[in-house]
Amino acid sequence: MAHWFSDRNSKVNKVERRFVLQQFYWNAVFWGLGNGFVSSSLVVYLAGTYGTKGFATSLILAAPRLVGVLRLGTPILLNQVGDYRQFCGRVFLASSAMLLLLPIVSAPGLFSNSTTSLAALVLCWTGYHLLEFLGTIALWAWIGELVPRAVRGRFVGRRAALLNSFQVVGMLAGAIGTSWWQNTRHAAAESLHNWWAYVACVAVGAVCFALATIPFWRIPQDWSANRVNSTTSISSWSSIL
Repeated sequence: MAHWFSDRNSKVNKVERRFVLQQFYWNAVFWGLGNGFVSSSLVVYLAGTYGTKGFATSLILAAPRLVGVLRLGTPILLNQVGDYRQFCGRVFLASSAMLLLLPIVSAPGLFSNSTTSLAALVLCWTGYHLLEFLGTIALWAWIGELVPRAVRGRFVGRRAALLNSFQVVGMLAGAIGTSWWQNTRHAAAESLHNWWAYVACVAVGAVCFALATIPFWRIPQDWSANRVNSTTSISSWSSIL
């Protein structure tokens, strides 16, 4: 398949190309920060407050991977939308919303029994990851369309460096903030205060994920059309699998 973006050789289009690639770099910065603030420790803690432990906790953590097979339907969904920018932006925003709901639906006393709380926990945790899976596949397909082969390796390396660097920044900020919060609270309400510490980290992470979609909307509409046939994509994936 021809790379329609890289085939444009005018000086103006080179400037546009540089601008578009910069948007993907900014996406990596905010996405890395969000990943640093969000971890599976939240789910382990929340599940533990309702008496879940051992194998049951492992199943909860594995649930997103089990439903992750649904990501194979991404080409079909993307073909229905027909626009990378709209698809990635909406899916990642929905994923951020599901993440933000995670500690809220698991708040102490929100539901009358622990079974309902655990079900809401698993639903939000799984939905957050599934939407992220769908968006990530579409995002890399979009990047594959826009980034010329001649610079693709360098681009991916730089983006990965930004993503990992800012993930470390997010992890350190989350750890310092959580430690400070817990050390300044009284042990009498330790459980609730720990919950608030995790809520703060998730809230910051969800906001970072939402901010990571802003660069998508700055990319011109001309660079976001889906020109990949879904049937061809599915056939290619099937041959790989």
